[in-house]
Amino acid sequence: MVWVKLPYIHGTHLGTLDPQPVPSLSPDALLNVQARYPQAQRLDWFQPQLLSHPEPLVRVQLQGHRLLVSPASLTRVRPTQSDIEHLAQRAYQANDTPEIRSVNYLTEAPGELNAAHLPVWRVDFRDRVATTLYFSADTGELVTRRFVWWRVFDIMWMLHIMDYEDRHDITKPWLQALSILSILFVVTGFIMLWRRFKPSGRRRSRL
Repeated sequence: MVWVKLPYIHGTHLGTLDPQPVPSLSPDALLNVQARYPQAQRLDWFQPQLLSHPEPLVRVQLQGHRLLVSPASLTRVRPTQSDIEHLAQRAYQANDTPEIRSVNYLTEAPGELNAAHLPVWRVDFRDRVATTLYFSADTGELVTRRFVWWRVFDIMWMLHIMDYEDRHDITKPWLQALSILSILFVVTGFIMLWRRFKPSGRRRSRL
């Protein structure tokens, strides 16, 4: 687990979507979107480069999730499957010839994905490391990457913390019990070491 650096395990070399510059636009458009979504925590211009909506959009940050809104019609914009395939091919960097094996819309999280990202599009590539890119179904943003070495690391981490379900709880009773048992082993080892040398000291004093 410590042999390979974490940035490699996180798969940052497999794919990335660089932010695209957004031209200077009228602030009145943001005010209109704000009036449409008064509960918004943040508004910003966003250029996801969707094939279905190539124009700049407004990214609306709500409680716990984001969405895209057209500044012209004030309607919500969702990336299509064709949009996701286009974004995946742009983001993919594992080799020079991205070959998509499958594209799936997920509303339930697989074991390798945090449920907080849902809903997502899962894009699997046909390459040597079984690359998978996950994109937000609401904004088209690349949320995470998975590949064979991440999955191996995940298994090792699961065994390490003994959480065989969610693989993130480090307070499992089994782990706590083994930690306490390890401390007891160390303490009893010191006691046995002390008892081993104490009698020989008494024998020398009697001579």
